[in-house]
Amino acid sequence: MKKILMVVSTLNHGGAQKVFANLTLAFPEEWQIDILLNNAENITYPYRGRILSLQIDNPDDKTGILYQARVFLRRYRKLKELKKKNHYDACLSALTSANAVNVLTGRRYCKTILTVHSFMTRDMGQLGGLKQIIIAMAIKLLYNRADRVVTVSEGSRNDLVQKFGVDPRKAITIYNGFPIKDIINRSKEQPDGRECTFVEDSGFKFVTAGRLDGAKGQWHLIRAFRSVAEAFPDAKLLILGEGILEQSLKKTVKECGLENNVVFGGFVENPYKIMAKCDAFVMSSLYEGFPGVLIEALACGLPCISTDFDSGAREILAPGADIAEKVTGNWQKEQYGILCPVCDGQRRRGGEKLTKEEKILADAMLALVRESALRDRYQKRSQERAWQLDAENFLGKWLEII
Repeated sequence: MKKILMVVSTLNHGGAQKVFANLTLAFPEEWQIDILLNNAENITYPYRGRILSLQIDNPDDKTGILYQARVFLRRYRKLKELKKKNHYDACLSALTSANAVNVLTGRRYCKTILTVHSFMTRDMGQLGGLKQIIIAMAIKLLYNRADRVVTVSEGSRNDLVQKFGVDPRKAITIYNGFPIKDIINRSKEQPDGRECTFVEDSGFKFVTAGRLDGAKGQWHLIRAFRSVAEAFPDAKLLILGEGILEQSLKKTVKECGLENNVVFGGFVENPYKIMAKCDAFVMSSLYEGFPGVLIEALACGLPCISTDFDSGAREILAPGADIAEKVTGNWQKEQYGILCPVCDGQRRRGGEKLTKEEKILADAMLALVRESALRDRYQKRSQERAWQLDAENFLGKWLEII
């Protein structure tokens, strides 16, 4: 029997947090799993194991330096105590702060395995200033002291090796595995209440999901959808998720005159039952690590459109393709979905002329609306690809490094 300690901030939001929750369900049942969280409130992701809490209050703004320092110091003391007392076989951590503490508390009592869930160069480019410098230094100084560094995509691994000097012998890619059977089962539940309002509407229904923040580029999607609504006035776009850009995005919707076409669904505990009632999934991200929501959409049987950001989408929708290639011209039909060029990230008023990339994204959406054969092709292939990314398929790699 193995004893595993997993260190992550929460189990109620975020891609890395969901991956860790899924991992607990995939590990052998006889393994003892402890999960160290900042606090044990509002756990929404299904998991298995014993919850340990730092008992730190959960503020609205978690980016403040004082809050980050408090979490870091308390996590350091607690993790050092746990490693020494419990003699785990391995300690797995997610996200930069927890990864740094995992390394600093040492390898004497257990293996240290760090996980990286984003494309760090782009991630830090959004931060700037002192925080960017601190994170870059932490990666360069500490990550090679870990036993293993697990990345969620080859693009993310290449970035760590080439830009941050992580030893390629220590860095390994293990795709985020997902509980595909569970997602499919949950997608068969019937929407109720407010959820029915959208799914019962007539017209072609696109859905997107994720945090409403700068990385996801939803303002580009809304502007591109303007062309779809002009051609098909009853078409709809459902945006699931919460975030700091919600009011700004609603303003863009109003500027585009799309109040009757775009619906903000907020946080939904089971988004799959809504996604499965839609006609297609579309994401407009500027960058990602490995977009789990794209896999979840495939599991729900949806034809998918994605921007071809630096890591993840190409590996999911075009497995075997050169990850260094990028779509720069027209949208491309790939094996399991459609890839479009990444938009420029600039925020424009809703009524302004579409950029070249927004126009291409709109054209891809219009193609799915107009061409039933194209939709059927991807709909038939979507769950095939999702099953290839089932958590059970990657368990062997985790067992090997642990």
